[in-house]
Amino acid sequence: MKFKVIHIFIIPFLLMSCGEGYKKIDGNWAWVLHSEAGKHVRKINADISTFTILDSPEYARDKNSVYWRGIEIENCDPETFKVITENGYAKDKKNVYLDTEIVIFANPSTFEIIEWPYAKDDERIFNGNLPMNVDNIEEFEITKSSGMKTSSTKSFFIKQNEGYTWLDTLSVNAIITGGSAEAKTQTQKFKGYKRIE
Repeated sequence: MKFKVIHIFIIPFLLMSCGEGYKKIDGNWAWVLHSEAGKHVRKINADISTFTILDSPEYARDKNSVYWRGIEIENCDPETFKVITENGYAKDKKNVYLDTEIVIFANPSTFEIIEWPYAKDDERIFNGNLPMNVDNIEEFEITKSSGMKTSSTKSFFIKQNEGYTWLDTLSVNAIITGGSAEAKTQTQKFKGYKRIE
């Protein structure tokens, strides 16, 4: 009987000690990840007195910045920032974000999730943080969903997708997409972000 009681307390302790999250280390905040390879610490240069972990625990903010897994989201407004979904979408008064990247050309006041990896605003359909070339957004329909999320550097993405050289003019570091989902309109078919018909 004593063994069972000890066993019940040990399992939750082990589960809590694994994983990731924000923790204070030597009086400063950090994002800490425990994995099979060991403990990894991403230090944050945060304002300690205003630092708050948000309801979606991958995010935190202080009076100056917003953080996703300990990485500062560039040019994000902490006062108006809010998480939209568990998929990593969030917004402030100026932009929509996916993880730490801006959703390119998205309007935060009309942005809404359809189903990962697709979202829309009043003018465009998006796959991850990438705007798609969809003729009629009202007809856009997902035919196959996918939970896959792929991230690549902007330069690598452009090398693999020659039609996206215009991304070089934007201050975006990474392109995040879901490539195996499928969608259509009455005149177009898509696999991921690519038009296939």
